[in-house]
Amino acid sequence: ANARYFTHKFSSTVITSLSTGTPMIADARMLAAYSFLEKDAVYPQEDGEPEISAMLRISRTHDEDILRVRGALHALRRRINARAFAVLEGFMKRACEADS
Repeated sequence: ANARYFTHKFSSTVITSLSTGTPMIADARMLAAYSFLEKDAVYPQEDGEPEISAMLRISRTHDEDILRVRGALHALRRRINARAFAVLEGFMKRACEADS
């Protein structure tokens, strides 16, 4: 991906991962661009590692490790949703107060 992808676009991969609970493969650049992602909630792609090699490595991962990463992703999703709810709730309260 070009540099603008990491600074000006929201990757559908990120939202798909969060909404389906399927951990994504993320390199250091992706983790830096999407700072809310946590390394334990993704499958890290090593520096210089081709994506297909990361996929093959992950396919050999033990079930316990796969479940650990999925659990971390689910926990991250819950925290993100709770923060989003709090922000929206604040907006709604202020809007209702302004109408009073």
